Amino acid sequence: MRASTSFLRAFLPCVTLALPVLAALPVLHGALAAVVAVTVPLVVDAALGAEALAGPDEPRAEAVDRNRRFFVAYALLTVVSFVRSAVTSAGVGGVDLAGSSLSWIVLHGVPTLVVGHALVHERSRRLRALGQLVFLVVGYPHFPVVHVEGHHRHVATAADVHSAARGVSFYAFFARYVVGEHRFVQDQVRRGRYLSTWLVLEVARIGLLAVVAASAGVRGVLVYVVTCLLGRVVVASVNYVQHYGLERHAGEKPGEGHAWDLPHRSANWMFFEAGLHVDHHAKASTPPGRLVLRARAHLLPYNIPVMLPMALVPPIFFRVMHAIADAGGPAALDVTSFSGASPRCCRSGCASSHPSRLAGRLPRGPSPSSAS
Repeated sequence: MRASTSFLRAFLPCVTLALPVLAALPVLHGALAAVVAVTVPLVVDAALGAEALAGPDEPRAEAVDRNRRFFVAYALLTVVSFVRSAVTSAGVGGVDLAGSSLSWIVLHGVPTLVVGHALVHERSRRLRALGQLVFLVVGYPHFPVVHVEGHHRHVATAADVHSAARGVSFYAFFARYVVGEHRFVQDQVRRGRYLSTWLVLEVARIGLLAVVAASAGVRGVLVYVVTCLLGRVVVASVNYVQHYGLERHAGEKPGEGHAWDLPHRSANWMFFEAGLHVDHHAKASTPPGRLVLRARAHLLPYNIPVMLPMALVPPIFFRVMHAIADAGGPAALDVTSFSGASPRCCRSGCASSHPSRLAGRLPRGPSPSSAS
């Protein structure tokens, strides 16, 4: 078991690195990358059991350096492969084009988000610029400023458009998400904090669309735009799941009650500790490779390939998440907090009072039929 675990620990990041290449292959009508990204974590969970990360399993400095090399390689492969896919889309058949677009939608929403997100938090200006380039190419150029200047400052408060109140469906959340991001960016531009960067990114975005139009015509532009928009939906669903129903009070620092962790080894090995979200918000400048699963973190009941589709079916999502919260989970943010009223806790008690669930295997989420 130890040998197989060590092998997977080293192999899964390589699978992630190969995803932009797989997305360019015609295998499964271009959908191979999507199939691999979705099924591999579930297969690993089935093989090893969905056990929590017990702690560091390799020297942290080595993990950080290795991750950075993977991030740079993945970012460059994504930029080249996705642009190539867009400019050559005119000569691709309908079924193959649909499969390729599906792959890129999945990749934009999970591994590309993970890598780009890690890069924009780096101290190096070059690495941050590379992260910005990744988000520009996938049609989401303003994500870094909204995420760093907005989300991290206001996480789990009514001011954060990337946090969802308890009882808010993903669809209502997404509408607020899109409008809120636009307003945040415009506010930053009006204040002069983001004006020069915004102008450069807008010119670059128009230039990229012009290249796609010249190479693949109107069809290529439509495919590119739709793929990027649907990729943004997946990104939004990740934010929705990671912060659903959590509240941070005025003056309270981000901590264990303000994000949901995804502690499955498969997801964290394949996606560079992206599931250790609580520690990331507590120490935003800490690079993947140094993040830890905090002892009192709130744990998502299922792996990300299950949680994201579940979020699209509000009755099931609410039953599962509310059952966990009401059984001793986090303080939930009332819907009125996001409509202008003062934030208030829906439940008595606070996040810090709930019992740890890290002993042994991960808690099994309640079945949709039995959850109340």
